Amino acid sequence: MTNRRAPVRPDAARSSGLSLVEVAIAVLVLGVILVPVFSVFERSSSGTVQTRAEMLATGYADELLAWLQTLPLDHPSLAATTAPVPLNPPPELAGPLEPKFQRFLTVREFPPTAGWPFRYKLLTVQVRWTAGGLARDLRLTALRYGHERP
Repeated sequence: MTNRRAPVRPDAARSSGLSLVEVAIAVLVLGVILVPVFSVFERSSSGTVQTRAEMLATGYADELLAWLQTLPLDHPSLAATTAPVPLNPPPELAGPLEPKFQRFLTVREFPPTAGWPFRYKLLTVQVRWTAGGLARDLRLTALRYGHERP
């Protein structure tokens, strides 16, 4: 019995794999395609972080306004101010505030006019934070009123 081998074609060894140049071109093309895709993901995640911070700031401001509206009109926390004053509600009313956020309160008082027995206070809560190296802030305003005491 004789061993008969099939004739070997000269290009048979070359056609069984990819050359280094072909692999390098494939990697380059794949990189050109994936760079824009990853930049979209990066922008999307930074937008999500920004939206989260804005939602937290809104919640912190709303929480503070809700607490302030439960206080009597002559409470020391509702004293008229000329500039924003740092203010936080008592710990039993609020959860912890993330360190990057700060809350401020400005109160403008409007005395009653002749024949009108109400006092008005305009409450403005401002929440400040830094995001991406930029100072950000959000303001919510509420009107508080009460009867003038005789």
